[in-house]
Amino acid sequence: MTRPLSEYLISSSHNTYLIGHQLVGSSTIEGYIRALLHSCRSVEIDVYDGDNGPMVYHGKTFTSKVPVREVCEAIAKYAFVTSPYPVIISAEIHCSVPQQGMMVEVMRDVFQDVLVSAPVAGRMTLESLPSPKHLKGKVLLKAKNLYVSENESLRMTEVSVDPETSSTETSTDSDVVQDIRDKRTKPRVFEMDAINEVKDELRKARSLFDRVRGGHSHSRNMPGVAALAVPTMASLATSEPPARPESREVSKVPRY
Repeated sequence: MTRPLSEYLISSSHNTYLIGHQLVGSSTIEGYIRALLHSCRSVEIDVYDGDNGPMVYHGKTFTSKVPVREVCEAIAKYAFVTSPYPVIISAEIHCSVPQQGMMVEVMRDVFQDVLVSAPVAGRMTLESLPSPKHLKGKVLLKAKNLYVSENESLRMTEVSVDPETSSTETSTDSDVVQDIRDKRTKPRVFEMDAINEVKDELRKARSLFDRVRGGHSHSRNMPGVAALAVPTMASLATSEPPARPESREVSKVPRY
């Protein structure tokens, strides 16, 4: 395990905090405990604003929420129980800049020297990532952040040039963010449609079953309705054979 970290396949977990359904499930630290005890080396957190601090949950759904501090404490406790190699926290940051600062303080307080960190100014440039052996017992944070400051969102621009008119068309960050939201919404809409379709099929099956059951009970309770007699093998075996028709003598006509 002495090669750069980027050369290894890493056992990873997606939406680690969720137990149960992706739309209505529970967000809990139990998911992190399970993943880490199964030697998972990369876990995920989705961080959003909370009333008293940053929270981890699946955004724009009905899942419950769990504080970032509880998640970090669970990771710190179980990170190296089954494996000494580094744990990567894959974070999607959706919270405001003030709560990002709170999240940083929580991680520094919980992980302390275990968290790999470096100053922004004057830090050395790495030509390759350290090896898993070099990072034993360490926690790394890999973050996707939509904001870089309090006043300016991360600006991603796409410029297309028309060679005939030499005009340019620019897509601002709002267009890019909206496109990302649309792409993330489509799978959720498809999933909800599939769930509703299954529910409709279950309703139809239940309605058909109730009609059949109700029809049987109704016929049993109706007076004057005779049940159809279905012959059994025993009754067929003991029943007398049908009488043969009487034979009639036919007079022979003499031949001449």
